[in-house]
Amino acid sequence: MKAVTRIVFVGLIGSLLLGCSKDHDNSLRIVNNLYYEAKRVRFGDLRFENLPPQTSSPYQSVAEGVSEFTAIVSGGMAISEPITIKGDYVHKWTITIISETKVSLTRDQ
Repeated sequence: MKAVTRIVFVGLIGSLLLGCSKDHDNSLRIVNNLYYEAKRVRFGDLRFENLPPQTSSPYQSVAEGVSEFTAIVSGGMAISEPITIKGDYVHKWTITIISETKVSLTRDQ
């Protein structure tokens, strides 16, 4: 009887610990601070498509590492910049299109 109780107890503790494990994916969204649409917005393999002015995309799962951010802005100008996503824990990130030539990366959490 003690052996059965011990097995059940260990099983419950093990399932509790496994059930509390965190999601290990970082998330990324794009914010378009321009007053015109940003077209063909990409970050590595992620596709955000067109972003209307003064809007943000939903978060998408993103891997750590360096990826190229690209977008087409005013008059067909292209923004292209390598951006590094890294961290020891899971974070939410935002890439903000600040101008026709500048973007910034911030960690939300």
